[in-house]
Amino acid sequence: MLDYSPASSGLAPTLGRIKLSDGAKAVRGNFSGAQLEQLRKVHSQMFTSALRWIENKEVAPTNFELAQILTGLVKANTDEAQFAQVLDCIAEKWTCFKSRWLNNLRKVCEAELQAETDAKHRNERAKNVTNQDGYVDLVKYGLTQLKAANSMYSPDIFRHGTELVRLIYVPEEAETHLEILNQKSFNYVLNKQAPYLKEAGENNIISDAAPKVVAETIFSDPLLPVPYLSAMIHVPTFDKEGNLAQNAGYNRGSNLFLDIPPGLKIPNVPSKPTKKQAIEALNKLLYLLSDFPFDGNNRTVNLTTPSPSLANTLALLLTPFCRPLIDGPVPAHLLTKPKRGTGATLLAEVIQIILDGTTEIRPPLTTNEDERRKALFSALQTQKATLLYDNITADIDSPVVASLLTSTKWTDRVLGRSGERTIANNSIAIFTGNNPKFSDELQRRLSLIRIDAKMAKPDQRDGFEIDDLKGYVLEHRGELIAACLTIIAYWRSVGSPELEGKPLASFENWYRTMGGILHSVGVINFQKNRDEISRLAASDDDDPLHQFIQAWYLSANRENSSARLMNMYTTGDGNEEFSLISMVMAEGVVLPVKRDRDADGVLAYNSVSFGKYLGGGVDQYFAIRDAADREIEIKLVNGERDRNGVPWSLVRRN
Repeated sequence: MLDYSPASSGLAPTLGRIKLSDGAKAVRGNFSGAQLEQLRKVHSQMFTSALRWIENKEVAPTNFELAQILTGLVKANTDEAQFAQVLDCIAEKWTCFKSRWLNNLRKVCEAELQAETDAKHRNERAKNVTNQDGYVDLVKYGLTQLKAANSMYSPDIFRHGTELVRLIYVPEEAETHLEILNQKSFNYVLNKQAPYLKEAGENNIISDAAPKVVAETIFSDPLLPVPYLSAMIHVPTFDKEGNLAQNAGYNRGSNLFLDIPPGLKIPNVPSKPTKKQAIEALNKLLYLLSDFPFDGNNRTVNLTTPSPSLANTLALLLTPFCRPLIDGPVPAHLLTKPKRGTGATLLAEVIQIILDGTTEIRPPLTTNEDERRKALFSALQTQKATLLYDNITADIDSPVVASLLTSTKWTDRVLGRSGERTIANNSIAIFTGNNPKFSDELQRRLSLIRIDAKMAKPDQRDGFEIDDLKGYVLEHRGELIAACLTIIAYWRSVGSPELEGKPLASFENWYRTMGGILHSVGVINFQKNRDEISRLAASDDDDPLHQFIQAWYLSANRENSSARLMNMYTTGDGNEEFSLISMVMAEGVVLPVKRDRDADGVLAYNSVSFGKYLGGGVDQYFAIRDAADREIEIKLVNGERDRNGVPWSLVRRN
């Protein structure tokens, strides 16, 4: 490393790598460090003034006096002929000063001024020469360059959770991906934004990479001076201060990066919409969604009286537009139906297109908890508004999934070294399935959306208002986004009222916020189906309830008294002929219902649990086989309790 700093008192300041002949070195050795320091600071000396000084000088000058004169001439850029004339005059008047010695003195003067110039240049230039500058200066340079490069309109790297990340646009996919940087990928960014140099020979500087220890130090800085990224969003979003982040790219006030297609046209959203504008926006969303049979309702009912499942769907759709306003986690949304082909996947994809512009179904979650954690970490890196897990079949009982649904940050261990990495949990999990089963721990973390066409083959339905639903959403995405924003803007304009009443445990802020938004536009059934989550039952052939309906129907027909035996009671008040419990025990159908021992010590189904279990299938149609092995459709219905108990009936579709 070159050291241009002055030497301690009495020692000559270093010249660094400036070369001197042996004769010049000998001449320089006659001067003290203080004298050499003074030489570097002398003023310019005019040629004529130097000649006049020599002429008027009566006694021989000291070595230092001559050095001052010559240094002044060097500083004045005196031409060679004039310089030679001055040296000849000195040698002629004072023969003690030989020409060779005077030439060496001149070289010393030139060297000192060059050293002064180099020192000044060193102080002013960037400290980025790897084989000249020290570790501290090289680290400081890198930090300064990264800060400057990422303070522009479009930063290249961000802090996100505990990680350094960059956003990479993939033209072939027309999407932006979030990449967590490792040391190697960070080094690429560092050397691009903070170019280092290396001295290669005298007065030759070439490009160089940051030294390994310097790059590692900068990468390990937990407060690297680059912008913080709270989330990558794909629709304009109200930030935590209530301001609308709507400019494509990085929004510095909100720390949000809006990745949105340049061709997407979103109608203007008024800052303070009227109630009429908010209701019109709601009706646009209801028009889109109402072909789905929420809670068994038809389009007319959906448009006029949104049921709990439709209200919960609206909450799912609106949440990403105001996610930063919600201080806390967001529950998963379970889109469940009794039959395949009812439309749960289509509903999820419609929501995905509005929020993310694309559809994407995540790979099924493995049963290994460690692998689940890693898979969820990777899924959250996509920064999608929703994570769709379609057609859940196995029972789900997962502490990892439970933790995800009550966390605003997600942590995973770093492979190959001790430590953890953390990113923000900004995505909403969506599960679809034919009444999939969740553990008690997970059930309270779910928002239920139930669709039921009330027919055995819902995929054969027709008469939809919108035939190509996904095509309609792609065509009208900008209008639908504006509708969502208008509803939230209206809620804010009326004071952001929160939903009163008992909130959803662990999701209090989400419950109050989304309930308040929906109530402000007259949607009042938000989360009013909480008690149904634990009573979900499937209607597939291998489901116990389906087997029960099949056994009941065939039993009634065997007795040639179907009209009577297709109308029975839970217990029959001791009359076994009318007791469903007695019938199912006799048929040997095993149901997931609590059992108690009767007075004779026989295990029988608990009547209360049995009734609740049947309640999960009320008004559903079941495709079963009649005595002639023909497929028919049977609906399970119940009535008001009377003196014999709760009546249950099977009604055949005509």
